[in-house]
Amino acid sequence: MSASRKFFGVLLAPALLATHAFATTWVVPPGGAIQPVINGTLPGDTVFISPSTTPYNQALTMPNWDITLTGSYGGTVLSGAGLGAPVISFPSGNMNTNNTVVSNLTIKGANLAGSGGAIFVQGGSRPTFRNLLLTNNTATSGGAMYLDLTVPVASPTMKISRVVFRENSAADGGALYMTGSGVGGPIVTTPSVSVLLSHFESNNALTALGGNGFGGGALVTGGPGAPKIRFDHSWFQENHAESEGGGLFAWFKARVEVAECSFALNTANWRGGGISVEGAYEFRVDDSTFDDDNCSDVLSEGGHLYMNAQSKGLHPYTVENCLFHAGDAYNGGAVTVADTDVAILHSTFTDNDADAAFGIGGALHTMSFASLTTVVDCIFWGDGAGLPDPSALGELEIATDFGALPPAVSFSDVMLTAGTYPVPFGVGTPNLNANPQLAFGYTCSWSPLGKAFLNATGPVSPCIDAGSMAFTASGIPANWTTNTAGTPDAGTVDIGFHYPPTSCP
Repeated sequence: MSASRKFFGVLLAPALLATHAFATTWVVPPGGAIQPVINGTLPGDTVFISPSTTPYNQALTMPNWDITLTGSYGGTVLSGAGLGAPVISFPSGNMNTNNTVVSNLTIKGANLAGSGGAIFVQGGSRPTFRNLLLTNNTATSGGAMYLDLTVPVASPTMKISRVVFRENSAADGGALYMTGSGVGGPIVTTPSVSVLLSHFESNNALTALGGNGFGGGALVTGGPGAPKIRFDHSWFQENHAESEGGGLFAWFKARVEVAECSFALNTANWRGGGISVEGAYEFRVDDSTFDDDNCSDVLSEGGHLYMNAQSKGLHPYTVENCLFHAGDAYNGGAVTVADTDVAILHSTFTDNDADAAFGIGGALHTMSFASLTTVVDCIFWGDGAGLPDPSALGELEIATDFGALPPAVSFSDVMLTAGTYPVPFGVGTPNLNANPQLAFGYTCSWSPLGKAFLNATGPVSPCIDAGSMAFTASGIPANWTTNTAGTPDAGTVDIGFHYPPTSCP
C-alpha cells in the first residue's frame, strides 16, 4: 500500500470521486489490521476481510469515497467487545458514499453508551448494507445500527437488504434506529430507505439502558422533510419493547410504509405488540400478517397494532390487506386507533382477545373523538373481550369509547349475537353477520396462522364475491386469493385478507 495512494485518497476533490479505471481488490490477511487497508483505497476498490479463527476486534472508520467492504459472512467476524465505539462508523460529512457497500460480515459483541453498537451512519452517508448478521450488540440508541439521515442528499434509495438483526438491545430501537428531518432543496432531495428481506429476531428495547423502551426491533423517527422508510418482505419475530412497539415503533413525524411483512410473537408492555405509531406523518401497512403479538400491562392497547397520529385527522393512515390473528391486549386485542383517520381495508381479524374481565374490543378498539376509522371489506370473527362495546354496536368484536366516533363499517362480516353492524348513515348494502367459514392455511411467514382463510370447498364462505368492488379495482395483486383452494380472486372482490398462493419471497 503506497503512501501516494493514501495521500491521493485524502486530497482528491469531491467532484472527482468516481470509480477509477482499474478498481483493486485488497485482501486483509487473517487477523490483520483493516483500517490501514481502508485508508489506502481509491473510489471503487474492494476490501476483502479474510476469514479468521479469531474475531477482528477493531473499530473502523469508512472513507469519504465509495468502496466495498466485504468478507465471508460467518467466517469474517468483527467484534465490538471493549471498543467503546461502533465497530463501523460513517462520519459526519461523508457525502460521497452513495455507492459504498458493506456486505457478508458478522458483527457482534459491541456494548457502548452511545448510538449504533455495530454500525453508525451520520450526516450525508447513504451506503448499502447487504448480507450481514448483527447479533448481541448493545447501545443506548440502535443496539445494532443507527442511521442519522438528517442531512438531505441527492442519492438513490438507501438499501438494507438481507440483514439479520438478532438479540440486540438498546434503550430505544433495540436493533435499528433511524432518524431524519432534513428538508430537500431544488437540487438536493431527501432519499428513501428500503429495508428488504431482513429479519428482526429477539431484539429488545429496555428502559434500564437509559431511554423510553420504544421499538424492540426497530424505531423510526422523523421531522419536516424526513425520508420515507419502507420495510418490505421482512420478518419481525419475538422482539420486545418495555413501552411501545415490540416489533416496530414509528414516531414523531416519521414516514413509514410496511409491505408484505410478517410480525409474530412480538411483545410490548403498553402499546403495539407488533407495531406502535405515535405522531407519524405517514403510515401504511399492506399485505402483511400479524400472529400472536401481545401487550401485557393493565390498560394496554393494540395487541398487534396501535395508531395515534396525534393530529385529529390531518395525517390519515392506511391498513390494507392484513391478517390479524391471536393478538392480545387489555383493550383492542388486535388494533387500537386514537386521534387518527384510518382506513382498514380487505383485512381479517380472528382469535384476538381483549382482557377477559374488563377489556373491550377483541378485534378493534377506537378512541378517536375528532377523527374517523373507516372499515371496508373486512372480517371480524371469533375475537373475544371481557365487556361488550360501550356504544352498543360491535359487542365483543369492535368497541368505541364513550363519546368517540364509531367506525364507519361497510361490506364487512362482523360477528354479533344478533343483527348486523350498522352501515354509515343507514344507507347501503347491509354488513354480514354470517359464519365466514374460516379454515386453516399458510402464508409466506412459513408458519400456520390458525383458521384465517375462506373455505372454498364446503361449506362455502359467504364472504366470497361479497365485497365492495370488482377485484380488478381493489389493487390486490392479480394472482392473490382468500380461499383454501388457492384460486385467484376474480369478479367481485372477496371480503377479507388475500394472500399469494404459490410463491413466497
